[in-house]
Amino acid sequence: LEIYPSEPALVCGQDELPVRESRTIPFGRYPAIVIHTPTGLKAYSAACTHFACTVKWNNGSGKLECPCHEGYFNVEDGSVISGPPPKPLLFLETEIVDGKIYVKVSES
Repeated sequence: LEIYPSEPALVCGQDELPVRESRTIPFGRYPAIVIHTPTGLKAYSAACTHFACTVKWNNGSGKLECPCHEGYFNVEDGSVISGPPPKPLLFLETEIVDGKIYVKVSES
């Protein structure tokens, strides 16, 4: 199993992900999470940088949260807000093709 897929992965139809909602999808060894924020789509590896637990989107707090050891991440850039994670979440690129959202590893 590749750590990250070499091809873009389908998330869902553009109209299936309302603002302030998220989707978590299989993405190689670790899942990816895509959040539709008021400023647009944000996507990251959903593997917490502490112990690789799967982070979740909390619409109420507006943060990405790791349920294992209370790590919190900024949805706008994946940076660590608080807790034990040593580094930000891995940023993933999103693209919309024919009304469908895809996620892929950033080439930069």
